[in-house]
Amino acid sequence: MSRHTFFIDSIPVAGCCADLSRDQKHHLFKVFRAVTGDEIELLDGKGLRAFGTVDENKNIIVNSVVKEERRGAELHLIFALPRKNQLDLLLKQAAELGVAELHPVRFERSVSQGDCNDRWTTLLEEACKQSKNPFLPEIKPVCKLQDKLEELKARNIPVVFGAIRSETEKTQFDSCAAWVVGPEGGFTDAEENLMRDYGAVPLNLGPWVLRLETAACAGIAVLRQIIGVFLLMILFCGCSPDARKDPFFKKAVRAQNSGNYSSALSLYRRALYRHPQEPEIYLKLANLCDESLEDPMSAVFYYNGYLALVPEDGPNAENIKKLRELTEQRLLRQLEKKYTVNASAELEKLRRENAYLLNMNRTLGRLLEEKQASVKKSSSGNVSRGGKTSGKKRQSQPGKIK
Repeated sequence: MSRHTFFIDSIPVAGCCADLSRDQKHHLFKVFRAVTGDEIELLDGKGLRAFGTVDENKNIIVNSVVKEERRGAELHLIFALPRKNQLDLLLKQAAELGVAELHPVRFERSVSQGDCNDRWTTLLEEACKQSKNPFLPEIKPVCKLQDKLEELKARNIPVVFGAIRSETEKTQFDSCAAWVVGPEGGFTDAEENLMRDYGAVPLNLGPWVLRLETAACAGIAVLRQIIGVFLLMILFCGCSPDARKDPFFKKAVRAQNSGNYSSALSLYRRALYRHPQEPEIYLKLANLCDESLEDPMSAVFYYNGYLALVPEDGPNAENIKKLRELTEQRLLRQLEKKYTVNASAELEKLRRENAYLLNMNRTLGRLLEEKQASVKKSSSGNVSRGGKTSGKKRQSQPGKIK
């Protein structure tokens, strides 16, 4: 049974009635012809998603409420106002792509003028319903380009703009970015220089001129991937200085970059033996097994190793948990294809074995570190100030000649 979806300002707690507007009730019961028992989905545009049921009095009784988390990067779209048909398509695509904020801007070559209106919100809501996006993009007032650049700079949001003749510059993104799409006539030299003065960087989407709505959609999609890769680079390259200097780690990175994945696996494992408490090496191994060696079982093991060494509420923990879940699903499909046994039961068995092995690995790692510290302390204690070993001679009385 398909659910009808509606946006409401305030979602009540489970067990209470949802307050639909008069127009929404008309649409639900006269157009959709909803009857008792039909399921309704409610969104507030801020991440809350509720599921309810129509009762015999035509009320919507909320059964459950779920708080969604925004997926991926927080993206902002700065755009010149296009003509009406183009604007309709741009708004719908922005909602489907999960844009957080829409910033209409007046450019020197803008072909259309106007202000935000209720029709914009209606189009965004329709697109969110279709795409199941619980976050309604926020529409900002129309303003000048310089005012918008100053606002984004104050909010520490990096800005990227489309450029045909320029190569994409190397830059660093955290978890958000703003994509600037100019009018059909393109940016003026003064506007491009202004953006560069505010730290904006060019992004080349290809050698040809794109329509405004095409550039908006393509740029947002590309930026989402760029930020995702950058975050993964942070995750997979954040080892401690000691681990990065380890010769096995250096050789492993070179082997992985050259496509010699088997050697990289062996070298990373040897680096892990030397640095058993280094979570990023676990992450390197998980990525290698998951993406290059197609070994989801080993990948899950190393993902768990990483998660066991970092705080549960750490900045990267939630992303790694999602990667682990995807890998476990792939492992389940492999097990179901290979064995006739219940794959879920088999996976649960593997999880228990994995937890045992991780515990043993951490224990051995601590014992190894304690042993190394003990040997280092012992060796330093057996050396005299002059550099010669003292042995039993140190027990003799100072100044006593033997």
